Amino acid sequence: MSKKIIKLLIIIIFVLLLAALIFYLVKYFEVKRDVAGSKIDTTAVETMNEDEKRVLGLNHLGIFEVVSRDAAGKVASYRFLGLKEEQPLNLELMSDEEKLQKSLNASTTIQVLERDSSGVVTSYKIINNDSDILQKY
Repeated sequence: MSKKIIKLLIIIIFVLLLAALIFYLVKYFEVKRDVAGSKIDTTAVETMNEDEKRVLGLNHLGIFEVVSRDAAGKVASYRFLGLKEEQPLNLELMSDEEKLQKSLNASTTIQVLERDSSGVVTSYKIINNDSDILQKY
């Protein structure tokens, strides 16, 4: 075979491999949407709970599919599906007892954003003035 044909075959193989990689990445990061196209359909997949997201350091607004778990039942691999819509917050302020448990100044005004499944504050915001209060989270 001539050098031109060999070069052409190498280019064709390279282009095909590149196209296969692009196709794989598009499919891998595809977000599942319902018919309306506005919400993520999670009915057919196992998703992470808030405690699992916190342990892995993931965004609380993210929706993650559990791809596999290890022998202990912990998330071994996951896939990002999209973001859930922000939820309106009821104004809840941290109690003096909770502030002391977290070594915070008891006179500071602190808004509770999240609690774990046992009721312990896991996310909060220090309020210096009324504009600091979050309405959605």
